[in-house]
Amino acid sequence: SYQRKKYALKLVYIHVLGYEVDFGHAEVLVLVRSTKYNEKSVGYVALSLLLRGSDPVMGSIVNTMKKDLTTAPTNANATGGKGKKKSKGTVKNDAVQCLALCSLANISGLELIQAMHVEVQHVLVSKHSTEQVKKKSALCLLRLSRTSPNLL
Repeated sequence: SYQRKKYALKLVYIHVLGYEVDFGHAEVLVLVRSTKYNEKSVGYVALSLLLRGSDPVMGSIVNTMKKDLTTAPTNANATGGKGKKKSKGTVKNDAVQCLALCSLANISGLELIQAMHVEVQHVLVSKHSTEQVKKKSALCLLRLSRTSPNLL
């Protein structure tokens, strides 16, 4: 909802000012798990700024990030463009994959790298990934390999 996004962005602002914001992580996780793109984007931005790889909350975000990375992209041309229209707030798969890859590169904790580097490699070599997603996954993999070179 609008209020949850507003509060998450206020938490980001408080964090940027230099204060500890350990109490709002649950709300950020709710935004990341949302099905609406605008809530998911605010959630991933707040996630990449507020959370570090050593936070205990990271274990619960791994499954959501895996789900966002491995969702098959929808093919608009498969129906000839005459199928159902997407509703206004539905999630676009390429954009969600890019959000997950960017936040994964920014967080880059060891536990998260161990859990996610295989999925990032699969996205990079997948035939169904778009060029934009492949570029993001290559940059994410580069960042992960610089953070932990022995895993890759």
